[in-house]
Amino acid sequence: MEREHRIKAAYLYQFVNYIEWDEKAFSSPDSPLVIGVVGDDPVNKYLKLIASQRKAKNRPIEYREVSTVEEAKECHILFFSESVPDEQVRKLIGGRQGEPVLLVGEKSQFLQHGGIIAFVIAGNNVRLQLSMKKAASHGLRVSSQLAKISNVVD
Repeated sequence: MEREHRIKAAYLYQFVNYIEWDEKAFSSPDSPLVIGVVGDDPVNKYLKLIASQRKAKNRPIEYREVSTVEEAKECHILFFSESVPDEQVRKLIGGRQGEPVLLVGEKSQFLQHGGIIAFVIAGNNVRLQLSMKKAASHGLRVSSQLAKISNVVD
């Protein structure tokens, strides 16, 4: 189980190398890339560690716990734990429609709620489901390398 959480945290960090945000998504060239987490999840401790030790495309990484739409507005990556109720998922995603944020989640219906990438456990492996249309609607450009290792649903 710990392995799964470390892998998910590593994916969340590595997505930075395969997703392009418009420069307008950042207030300045040295402003941090903000990873927000909704819900309590074992992934959180690994993300905190990554944020404290690494950079993302020469930007510092900032880890934040998020529970409101207002807090979510400052995030570039927003990760939704399995523990988050569907209603809160829909509310937070709805509050970020069309904005440059990568929405990642663990719930089985996450893409149907408007998410961009869903973690899916297949056997003993973490797999990715990806909505290219949702990514585009948020102004994000997804590399072909990420698309290749994902199950693209549209």
